Amino acid sequence: MTDGQGYENATFGDLNMTSEAGNLHYTSLYGGGLFAGTGGDSDITFTFAHAVSNISIRAGDGAGDADAFGITAYAFGSNALLGTWYSPTFGDNANNQWYTLSIPAANVGRIVFDPCNSAHCPGQLGSLGGVVLTDLNVTAVPEPETYGMLLAGLGVMGAAARRRRNAA
Repeated sequence: MTDGQGYENATFGDLNMTSEAGNLHYTSLYGGGLFAGTGGDSDITFTFAHAVSNISIRAGDGAGDADAFGITAYAFGSNALLGTWYSPTFGDNANNQWYTLSIPAANVGRIVFDPCNSAHCPGQLGSLGGVVLTDLNVTAVPEPETYGMLLAGLGVMGAAARRRRNAA
C-alpha cells in the first residue's frame, strides 16, 4: 500500500469497502491503516458477498489521546440490525494506542466501522478525532449447501461403519 492510495468502492474477493465521506484511502500516518474523512472521522462500510462471523477489528492512532470505535453489524440477506458494539476508551497513554474489538455476531452481511470522535461514540462526520483501521478479520460462514453435503457425507460414513460392524 502506498500513502494516499484510494480504496473507495474497492473490492477484494468477496469484500467491498466504502466510506461515509467518499474518500477511503490508506495513510502511513498514525502507524498506517485505512482512513476516511477529514480527520479519520468517516464511517467505513464493509459489505460481504457471503455471510461471515467472528469479526475482529484493530484500530488506533498512536497519537497519545483518548480514542474509541464501534462496529455495527447487519444480517446477511435481510440487512436486519444484529447489534452495535463499542470499544472502551483507549489510547490515553503510551501503552495502549491500539485496541482490538471482537464481536460474537454470526450470519453478518455488512458491518459499519465508526471511528468515533475523541472517544465520543457514536462519532459524527466533520468532528475532531478518529482512528485508522489496521486489521479486519472475519470467518466465512459455510453456505447451506455445504452443510447439506457435510451432513450427507457424515451419514454415508456412519452407514458404512455400521455395516462393517454388523458384518464382523
